[in-house]
Amino acid sequence: MSNPTRPSGASAEELQLLRNAALLPVVLSVFEADLAVARDEGTFPIPGPYIALIRRAVRRLAGDIARTERLLRQCGIEIWGEGRSHREIALQYDCRGDRGRYALTRGMFAGELELLMDYYLGLFDGR
Repeated sequence: MSNPTRPSGASAEELQLLRNAALLPVVLSVFEADLAVARDEGTFPIPGPYIALIRRAVRRLAGDIARTERLLRQCGIEIWGEGRSHREIALQYDCRGDRGRYALTRGMFAGELELLMDYYLGLFDGR
């Protein structure tokens, strides 16, 4: 469940950008960890295709994270604090002079992380 503090100037679209800014780096971290395991631990008998697939997902994610950051700046939103714990992911931000906090609790977005992983791996089937 999201728990955003919505300053008067933040639109629904801007809150979605904040959600992306919170979730996409988590997905990127998962893929980077999986890439290291696949590369270093010999998880797969023929690792090349899996490593290539994960690298492609990492490139796509990096591009989307950069685009999200650019769009936030264009909207006048600056993220000035981030935190991850076993319970939540939280962003502190300024939205055109108003301060806000956007937090997502872990149990409520696990399914969304899986959908994002499917999407970036090219497996999204519209579930």
